[in-house]
Amino acid sequence: MSALAESPPACSSSSSSSSSSSSSSGQASPVGDVERVPSPGLVREDAGNALDRSAPFEGPRPHVGPAWVDPRVCEVSSSFLTDASVAKFLDEVPVLKASVEESLLAFGPCSLGDRVYRERSSTEPPFFFMYSCLFADLHVSLPFDAFTAGVLKELNVAPTQLHPNSWASMQAFRIVCRTFGLRPLPSCFLHFYSSYPAKLASWQSLVSRAGSVLFKPFTASYKNFKEKFFKVYVEPTGTRYFFEEVGHSCFPLFWSRSPTKITDWPRPAHPSEHERLIFALFDSLPRKLPARPLMSLYNATDRAEAFEGMLFFMRLVIIMLRFGLTDRFLLFDL
Repeated sequence: MSALAESPPACSSSSSSSSSSSSSSGQASPVGDVERVPSPGLVREDAGNALDRSAPFEGPRPHVGPAWVDPRVCEVSSSFLTDASVAKFLDEVPVLKASVEESLLAFGPCSLGDRVYRERSSTEPPFFFMYSCLFADLHVSLPFDAFTAGVLKELNVAPTQLHPNSWASMQAFRIVCRTFGLRPLPSCFLHFYSSYPAKLASWQSLVSRAGSVLFKPFTASYKNFKEKFFKVYVEPTGTRYFFEEVGHSCFPLFWSRSPTKITDWPRPAHPSEHERLIFALFDSLPRKLPARPLMSLYNATDRAEAFEGMLFFMRLVIIMLRFGLTDRFLLFDL
């Protein structure tokens, strides 16, 4: 068994465009994880974002958002209001892959008026918002790989527009594929899900198709995540990981007014060998696999949680042996 580190690829739109045409619309390195590095020095000091300590703090004021956004989204402001709060989080939770340069990204706090759907002004550097729980609970790392960016692009949603439970499903699919030495593909993942955007933009959830429930939800009700978001700035050296060309990002950086509606994402009539292997694998796996133990394989601090995760991993290995994928079995860049 060997470990193979894989750097995140530069942005490419070729796989995304082909798949969309087929749709109808902490710190230790645990088993299988690639070491990632905390980056407290990457906090971008921006006086325009930091909380003004010279004025009395009155808390968030009523916020009236655009007509296309659900008012419940407009009510939520960020709890990351100072450079220190962002630096503290980055010191405790790794957010970057170790295989990339720290100069790719910088991180910053929000202002009291910031909302997750807000777009960048003409005077701001390129950025997008991220929820802290995506790093702390689900072990998402930056820059996104082609699979993650591809799913966001196909769904036409920004990172904070996709509900964390749906992120957990995406991460679980990614982990299972990587465990079996397969490269996850958006076209295969989205075959198992539907997406029904609401009339007013809100947190978008993926709905498992009947008879194809791959994973149990990470949690029955994901609480206390909505106000915990901060800014991720794309530095000039990181442009190739987030932009296909000038002005065109690899995935929506800001909330979309029209997320993709998916009622049925058919399997390709003539699948590639890689697609065939992915579908065959998930057709062989039991349904409703628990997503939480999969996440615990990264960095479990609780012994019971770690034991549960390892038992689940051993079950996957047994299935792998029965499936005949021993020659493809790798653990890398989970």
